[in-house]
Amino acid sequence: MATDSITRLVNAAVACFAEHGRQTTMEDVAARAGVTRRTLYRAFPDRRALVEAVAIARLDQALQKVRPLIEAQQHLADALVTGF
Repeated sequence: MATDSITRLVNAAVACFAEHGRQTTMEDVAARAGVTRRTLYRAFPDRRALVEAVAIARLDQALQKVRPLIEAQQHLADALVTGF
């Protein structure tokens, strides 16, 4: 499956989790993304895989924001403090 399609599914899942919390179903995500459940399951074989992809995407977004601040530090200790 293409990266754009995966991104669309993950973004739909993020929106569903924000709206419905832990009660979000695979059907909710598929509907939000405008795809069938079968298509969603082709990309993510189970709910756990989808939740992991959402967590990784959210972590990556956070790292993108903090990366320039960390890289601006000259010492490892300062970079670690800034990162946290």
